[in-house]
Amino acid sequence: MIENTQDKNQSAEERSQDTQRFVRQVRSATRRKYTAEEKIHIVLEGFRREVTVNELCRREGIKPNNFYSWTKEFMESGKLRLSRDTTRDATRQEINALKRESADLKLVHEVVQDAVNITGMTDVPWERRTRLLSDNGPGYISRSFGEYLRLVGIRHILALPFHPQTNGKLERYHRTIKLDVNQTPYDVPGNLELAITEFVNYYNNRRYHKALGDVTPSDVLDGRREEILERRKEVQTQTFQRRRLYNQQLSELAESARSLH
Repeated sequence: MIENTQDKNQSAEERSQDTQRFVRQVRSATRRKYTAEEKIHIVLEGFRREVTVNELCRREGIKPNNFYSWTKEFMESGKLRLSRDTTRDATRQEINALKRESADLKLVHEVVQDAVNITGMTDVPWERRTRLLSDNGPGYISRSFGEYLRLVGIRHILALPFHPQTNGKLERYHRTIKLDVNQTPYDVPGNLELAITEFVNYYNNRRYHKALGDVTPSDVLDGRREEILERRKEVQTQTFQRRRLYNQQLSELAESARSLH
């Protein structure tokens, strides 16, 4: 009797273990796998502290332990990268990458300085100067570029990684350029550069923008927007008056015709 009871208990325990093992296998097979980019995105969003860790974990469907584990791995990887020995000889790929970053940084400086000169930003009071919104490209996050922006008094906002909506206006501008320029095949790079230059000139000086009140960007930058909108109102008012007078004259002619008959 005792042996039968022990056998039953052992059998029940084995079935329970099999069930638990099956449940673990199902959970492991159906658990969402996060890529490295998704983990970095979640960790960086946690650094921003716009929401609590618990809210972030509930939204992303992860446990807080996973978040803290990813954060630790992220910090340790960054520390390892920064503490890596830099006395070794650079490879050809690293040299080429540094050359590209240097060229990008120079180009970024030139573009921003041209914008500052054209808009007269240095004459604007310090607290009213514009802000620069950019992605996290090497030229934008470099120390020298940050020092340059501090000298000219421009605050810098970096877009959230893997979130192009932050810089949506520029992304939409790029899409507009591609839709127009990509319609024609180009044999040499010079023709493509000329087409892009012509489109930028058209976009800034001749293309009306609904978001600006159907004026061009150059009209806004040169301070002509209010004058143009006021002139349009005057033309609209005059048009309505002429149309009202014309309709009134037609009505009087119709009355005269009926009275004759």
